[in-house]
Amino acid sequence: MVIASLVVLLPGMAITNAMNELSSQHWVSGTVRFAGALTTVIKLTVGAIIAVDLLDLLGLQPQVRALRPQTDWAQWGRWCWPRSPSRSCSRPGAATIRG
Repeated sequence: MVIASLVVLLPGMAITNAMNELSSQHWVSGTVRFAGALTTVIKLTVGAIIAVDLLDLLGLQPQVRALRPQTDWAQWGRWCWPRSPSRSCSRPGAATIRG
């Protein structure tokens, strides 16, 4: 029941409508719809990052369990997002690229 009420917040239909508008050569409305869907994706991402950081600040760890073991490439996002300025953007033991 909770998941069904949250599906409305996902931007899948908005992206589909935006692509439909763009493919029909309605450039302005397609671009505006796509920008709105992209804004929704960004808001959901920032909200999830803030929630995880607040839990980390409070000393709590979210209990996330994968149904099967994850490969190394699936863990890359966890290693890349620095939660504080002292953390680097690489996994432990990996060489860093300086630019």
